[in-house]
Amino acid sequence: MYEKTPVMFSGAEKKFEIIIEGHRYIVKFQKNSEVGLIFNHVSEYLGSHIFQSIGIPVQETFLGTYDGKNVVVMKNFLEPEDALVAFNGVGESSLERDKELYQYTYEDITAMLRENMKSTNVEETIDRFWDMFIVDALIGNFDRHGG
Repeated sequence: MYEKTPVMFSGAEKKFEIIIEGHRYIVKFQKNSEVGLIFNHVSEYLGSHIFQSIGIPVQETFLGTYDGKNVVVMKNFLEPEDALVAFNGVGESSLERDKELYQYTYEDITAMLRENMKSTNVEETIDRFWDMFIVDALIGNFDRHGG
């Protein structure tokens, strides 16, 4: 077993951080639903490799097992002092609308990204978001952007 850190992550799947050869990795487990196992871990792995094949930088990923369970392991790209803000959290804090009834427009989403950006290269980050959004839609990954 690899060293497990106290870092935990939110989201639909169980996940935590481990150290492999001095590097931080996120272990994300396969989900179980009311109809059986879901292959979300394989989708994460394939999605990352599809993104990489078209030139979009992604984290390193590999498939494996942890404690006898199927997982995808992803190199943690955040520095220990950084915090990841999930897109759903950005939307909930930025627009005063009933998210169940409201259909966000391109302009709404772009405005939310601009308002919540800590990046020095805002336009490049927004362009990357839309590249990822389109590829996610094409490959059926609706998990990342809350859709």
